[in-house]
Amino acid sequence: MFFIHNIVSTTLAYFLPIILQGGMGFSTNKAILLSQPPYYYAALPALLSSRIGDKHRIRGPVIVFDSLSLIAGFGMLGFASQVAVRYTGVFLATGAYVSNWAALNSYQANNITGQWKRVVTAATITAFNGLDGVAGSFIVRPVEAPRYMTAVWVSIA
Repeated sequence: MFFIHNIVSTTLAYFLPIILQGGMGFSTNKAILLSQPPYYYAALPALLSSRIGDKHRIRGPVIVFDSLSLIAGFGMLGFASQVAVRYTGVFLATGAYVSNWAALNSYQANNITGQWKRVVTAATITAFNGLDGVAGSFIVRPVEAPRYMTAVWVSIA
């Protein structure tokens, strides 16, 4: 789950200006400027889901909810025709994957027993986080503009 989740984060983080410019028709400057607000918004769902998960000790349902929000966000980004709806999908997807980072990391840290198992698990996750940058860079293809369906379907998966 970490690998697929980080492919989504790599895709949005690196290619959001390209998606905004090529897929939604914004100028280069506007695309760069509009790629930042989703990350400011993402602090809210991250803090809220972390608070709920820690207070009620229900990290699994939080991860499921964030994953469903991510699917809905990419559905809006990939299948809607209005630019406003697609940009709202970017907010929803960004908030979902940022809040899922916290939930997945706390789930891993609290549910792996034994010091050596936890260390090996953390090292494996870190290795896969590096590999996902390579994989994520191949799913946004310029020939698929303006919809980028490969990136949408891989991210939904």
